[in-house]
Amino acid sequence: MITSAPPEFILTDTTGVVIATSGSTASILSTSGASTGDVLTVQGDGTLNFATPVVTESLTDLDEWTANTLTVPGALTVRQAGGVAGTDEVQIYHDGTDAYVDSQSGDLIFNNSNAKVDSSGNFTNSRGVTDTEVFGSEITAVAAVRSVIIGNNAMRGVDHSTWNDKVIIGYNAYCNASAGIAIGSSAVVNGSGSIAIGYGTTATSAYQLVVGRIQSAYFGRGVTHSSPEDFTLHATGGSGTDISGANLILAGGKPTGAGTPGQVQFQVAPSGASGTTLGTLATVGLFDEQGLTVRQAGGVAGTDEVQIYHDGTDGYIVSQSGLLRTTGTLYISDTPQIYFAGSVFEPSTINFRNYSAIKAKAGFGSHSDFSLLFESPVNTTVMIVERTGRVGIGIGATRPDYLFELGGEFALNELSADPSDPDEGKSVLWQSDGTGSGDDGDIMVKITAGGVTKTATLIDFSAV
Repeated sequence: MITSAPPEFILTDTTGVVIATSGSTASILSTSGASTGDVLTVQGDGTLNFATPVVTESLTDLDEWTANTLTVPGALTVRQAGGVAGTDEVQIYHDGTDAYVDSQSGDLIFNNSNAKVDSSGNFTNSRGVTDTEVFGSEITAVAAVRSVIIGNNAMRGVDHSTWNDKVIIGYNAYCNASAGIAIGSSAVVNGSGSIAIGYGTTATSAYQLVVGRIQSAYFGRGVTHSSPEDFTLHATGGSGTDISGANLILAGGKPTGAGTPGQVQFQVAPSGASGTTLGTLATVGLFDEQGLTVRQAGGVAGTDEVQIYHDGTDGYIVSQSGLLRTTGTLYISDTPQIYFAGSVFEPSTINFRNYSAIKAKAGFGSHSDFSLLFESPVNTTVMIVERTGRVGIGIGATRPDYLFELGGEFALNELSADPSDPDEGKSVLWQSDGTGSGDDGDIMVKITAGGVTKTATLIDFSAV
């Protein structure tokens, strides 16, 4: 029965009576004989409340009400007209912790089948495009298939059905090519197969990887680890018979105009004192527009370096300080030439230290009989050491016929003292100045044989 103020209006139909009042509670009573009490109460502030979970057929005019709140004990069940209870239904309820919208069969569909939650709980929003997922506000254009677009204003309101197979994640991110990936706020891909990662990055052509605002990259097990692992960077290898592998190319930044090109540097951290402090990286090698520079770890630039370069005419290996050394064997193959360059008045000097020697194990070009050839600056052969040990001086580029062959004169400078006694079976020849054995101008000889050394005058200058 009605326990409120006089009604403001009454709606009726063939099955029920609807009464509404202002400022108090009214009831809808069933006229079909239900005696379970009030079915629906209407508050004066516009709140509708079901008093019991049973809704009778007499409430056919429920859609004529406009309410702010609908409260249902347990769950609100919406069933397909003529559908099967417990199957063709959607339930809306709260379990005291979480709220639920639960389809008892099939998927939960939003926005005319473009967005849905399937029976496994997976959420998808295709926007009507095959195999595409779209999440975010202000995404006004979606045409690419097999794509993922996530973020406010992603694709910037522009898309094309030929820009397929792309991934776009981030506010205002954009990709105007197929198979591109743009990740980050305002990231842009302008070429097929390219990847742009980071705020405001742009891939400008096809098959680029652009990572913005990153100054250090670590691969393996993080920045530091108690058990670091090696990391190998590979170019693509061949597949099939006799297929060449791809080159691995490292490139410094390109300058504009007269700017300096970026270097390709190699750095290591030299060992320090025992402890847990990380070492400091130091450049040990670099490539620039001049060539290759190898620097001592922690050394001084421009001083503790070796440079290898070519000036367009000649190649150079230059030690910026100290000596240029080799601790092993230096082989020179085929028919090269080595020049030790100096000025006309200050020629270069070759020093051999610690009992070093020059050794040649093969002939030079057409001179297959020769181990060493010494030539003058005008390419005249002045000395030949034949590979069997014969020596020729002044005989040209011909093979010497004797152990020692001289193609010209030789001079003796007078000595002011006798030379040391020669070893057993040897002799020594000299010109005396009259201080030691012999008179001034005499040609002397000293011979050791049978353990005895004797000195004699070969040429008596006064008698000539």
